[in-house]
Amino acid sequence: MRKTLLLSLCVLFSTMVGWAQDSGKDLGLKQLTYSDITEGMQVAFQSVSSTNPLNWFQGAVAAGDFGEVVVFTVEGTGETAADGKTLYVLRQNAAEEGAAYLQTPSAAGADVTMGPKETAAKVTFNPYGEHDHADNAKLPGEFSEEFSTRVTLQFDASTQTFLNCNSAGSIVHWGTGFGSWSYWNIYEIPA
Repeated sequence: MRKTLLLSLCVLFSTMVGWAQDSGKDLGLKQLTYSDITEGMQVAFQSVSSTNPLNWFQGAVAAGDFGEVVVFTVEGTGETAADGKTLYVLRQNAAEEGAAYLQTPSAAGADVTMGPKETAAKVTFNPYGEHDHADNAKLPGEFSEEFSTRVTLQFDASTQTFLNCNSAGSIVHWGTGFGSWSYWNIYEIPA
């Protein structure tokens, strides 16, 4: 009995500190290309950097394990970016309405915040193959040019920032350059 309790507590602790991390593929989730994403789709974003492997984006921070807090709904804005791509907002399903949407940053490089729809960040989904990048710190076996995708925020027609998970894997922020922490796979979450 005592041994079972200790084992259960160990498993719980391991999950809480992020040791129990599985890729979306291991969880049986469908991986999406940027062109697969449509309004109303439920998605989750997983960093595939070797410096912060398999961290799920859950809002302002990164989570080691998959749970309800990492699921977002893609909502259309009816607008397009300067390059013609559709602009969306992302709503965190588990959050309350007033704090559910990914927010436009106060400045390039600012940490991610969540808030109301009225001030939500308008984002596009773009394949890495469209952009030059020299950083090879991708997680082996998890990254592919076909599927791995970045989320881009359009400040205006000339500025792009990217959804980045920092090297410690604990904070997500908007970065202006590529780094090993910029690699994300996107998975469809069944309704």
